[in-house]
Amino acid sequence: MPTLMKSTEKLVAATERLLQEYQMERAARKTDVEHAQAKINELEAQLLSAQKELKQMEEQMEKKIEEHRASAVSIPNPPIQSHDTATLSADQIDALVEEIDSCLSCLNLQTN
Repeated sequence: MPTLMKSTEKLVAATERLLQEYQMERAARKTDVEHAQAKINELEAQLLSAQKELKQMEEQMEKKIEEHRASAVSIPNPPIQSHDTATLSADQIDALVEEIDSCLSCLNLQTN
């Protein structure tokens, strides 16, 4: 009978030790799962933030593209010159033509 008692006590002690090890392992797994979930939540928040930032950048780029398109399409009309300005420009052109002609004449005389 004492042998049976000792065997039973050893069996109870081994069972308690296994139960404690199981509980420790379970607690460690629970901690790992909690850390993994926290990391997942953090990464999801970063992803949402990056997506929001990307969307803002895309909207800014679209605005800039629209501004460039609008500026390219709306070319302002050239200013209308008055007759005095046109005449003055014509007089200046005539003077330049005369100056060029005289230079050409001088060159022709020198080459002959």
